[in-house]
Amino acid sequence: MKCLLPFRYGAWMCAALLCCAGMVQAQTPAASTEVLTDDIITQVLGMDKEQLTAKAGDADASRTERVNKLRAAFSDAITAFRAGDVEKTRAKLEEARQADSSISPSAVYLARLCFATNDQNLVKVGRQFLDEAVDKEPSSPEAYMIFGNLALLEGRLADAELQFTRAAELVDSPSAPQWTKEQKNTFLKNIAGGLVSVCEQRRNWSRGLNEIQAWLSIDANDPNALFRQGRLIFLQDQKNPKDEKTVADARAKFEEAYKAAVEKLAGKDELSAVVPPELALLELQSATGNVDKAREEIKRIDSKSAEYNDPKSKKEGSRVYSTLSQWYLGQGEFDKATEYANKATAIDKDSPALKQLTAVLYYYANNYEAAEREFQLMHQESPQDMFAANYLALTLIEAAKKPDGSVDAAKMNKAVQVAELSARLNQKSPVALATAAWAYFNAGRIGDAAQIFAAFEQQPNMELTPDTAYYMARVYAALPAGQFPQAFNRARELMARVIGTAGGTFKHRKEAEQFHVNWGGQLPPKATGTGTTPAPSTGTTTPPPASNGESKPATPPAGPEKKPEGNN
Repeated sequence: MKCLLPFRYGAWMCAALLCCAGMVQAQTPAASTEVLTDDIITQVLGMDKEQLTAKAGDADASRTERVNKLRAAFSDAITAFRAGDVEKTRAKLEEARQADSSISPSAVYLARLCFATNDQNLVKVGRQFLDEAVDKEPSSPEAYMIFGNLALLEGRLADAELQFTRAAELVDSPSAPQWTKEQKNTFLKNIAGGLVSVCEQRRNWSRGLNEIQAWLSIDANDPNALFRQGRLIFLQDQKNPKDEKTVADARAKFEEAYKAAVEKLAGKDELSAVVPPELALLELQSATGNVDKAREEIKRIDSKSAEYNDPKSKKEGSRVYSTLSQWYLGQGEFDKATEYANKATAIDKDSPALKQLTAVLYYYANNYEAAEREFQLMHQESPQDMFAANYLALTLIEAAKKPDGSVDAAKMNKAVQVAELSARLNQKSPVALATAAWAYFNAGRIGDAAQIFAAFEQQPNMELTPDTAYYMARVYAALPAGQFPQAFNRARELMARVIGTAGGTFKHRKEAEQFHVNWGGQLPPKATGTGTTPAPSTGTTTPPPASNGESKPATPPAGPEKKPEGNN
């Protein structure tokens, strides 16, 4: 279950989770003014930040007073939630509603706060709050929209469609929040976006385009609607590679969407809501297996280097080059990935968004000293961040292996500790659990590793990443043949699956190939450059690279290869 809203509270919210579970005492609340950030307003509360922003020189004294009351009430509510005091949170949310009739029921905001924690126990509590909202105020539409989003995330498409439709029907009900026309239109556009997502998951492109038209009837210049229209135009073409006219039509919509998004940001130092058309087509061509066509989009981007290197376009240039770095990383072309990460860093070397990608590149380039330094800093800043913990553990595992075949026990023990804590905090995450198992295996705790992977085998329809399948194969091959006679056959089956995976970032590909050959397998023919690859992230927030104070990340030579062991 993913977090409904893309927001991480940080260390203070993790303390709140423990408080809610009765595990620790509440910490002293921080000042209210430090709690109500723009991210919380827009991503957690689901509100327009203008609604909670007092404007300098505002002649409307009543509006300023209302905004101040709202900010105080919401700040106090979030501080109370942080301390695990649900009733005080509810009371403060009701105060906010009394100050502004456009505010939804308190139970809706309690649900949003629970979902934003990404804790499975609190997600269940959040569902109960939504049920409460529907039960006590059945004509209030927002709870239905959130239920629709939950159903969409869980693949319950018919339920999602019903919830979205019901939410739209209730917008004008007498007991609905007294939204302004702009607020109502924003809500209806969110509903339209949900219905388009239902169509996309059903692969019903034509109906999706109809839903887009309904969306555009609300706002003909909406960048997100235009962008998704371009995606649907591309995807409805069943030919592969796509017809040139289809690509041209999709490109035209992406260009229109990007232009509209940039115009909406006139005078603001913010990143546009949609990506440049080349990045959109890079993702789509890659996702449909047309890697050569994707490379053509990179050439288009390179031809605009002057535009992206302009200091006035620093954020966009950073996003573009970071995405290209991730794309090349997905292709296993680490030199090119580093080249574009360097470009991103040179443009925006102080951007926190670049730290992850640079650290990942260090890891894949076998520069474990630099990778450990970067991931250790991230882990210290946010111990609950699974990404940082996961990569720190993986880096320590590799760094602990010395060229002479011995092991740095201190580093390996630290890897186990980091991986164990991450697995406890993310008990539903196959990635965290697989990393813990891999740490156990490398620390000599083969039985503990095998126990985790045996539980994986019991999960129906569980998809294994190449890394996880490789870890499982290594663990199974190391089990005593007399005690586990079928383990080695399962190891060979898993390793064959790994070898058959086309493209993609996979740290241990060479080792996997060697194991596969040693175990009697044959390597498949090399890909011709048209295989599938993971689509790069093209959201409004650039995931990766980073600067460690240098202008460029270092790219050291690969470490010494080791011979793989066989079945014991």
